[in-house]
Amino acid sequence: MFCLYIEELLITPFFLKQLLMCVKICSPSIFYDQNPVSNKTLSYYAVAEASSGKYLASDPGPAKSIKLNASVKKITVKKIGKKRQVRISWKKVKKAKQYIIYRSKKKDSGYVKIKAVKKSASSFTDKKVKKGGTYYYRIVVKLKKGYSGIKTSKAIKVKK
Repeated sequence: MFCLYIEELLITPFFLKQLLMCVKICSPSIFYDQNPVSNKTLSYYAVAEASSGKYLASDPGPAKSIKLNASVKKITVKKIGKKRQVRISWKKVKKAKQYIIYRSKKKDSGYVKIKAVKKSASSFTDKKVKKGGTYYYRIVVKLKKGYSGIKTSKAIKVKK
């Protein structure tokens, strides 16, 4: 078992690091950060732990620092009239090449890509929602070099 540490590097006169979280991972040894922070540099590193979890079994591994570009600032979701449709809209991001839209019935997991739209778009209508369902949307901006952080919408419920 190992613990993955995620730290935020804060630029201060004293060069401070803030531990954001420690994630215990047993197997497989892959971690997907479901809520990465945009426009901040985060460092990820792993430390092996004894199976009892009472002490560290290794020194920290080499840290990998990552800075994600800015994500969309705000996502607005609205039900369209009496139709079973949801309009997702956002403010455009400079230098965006594409917006990738994901949908889930859970806030923190289960997201599936539903559409990639052109950089000129600032909204998308989801026509495949079901009566009685509660939905969450995420948008990731594809840039010339890489991707933005993730922005998650508030929940929207499609009435029966």
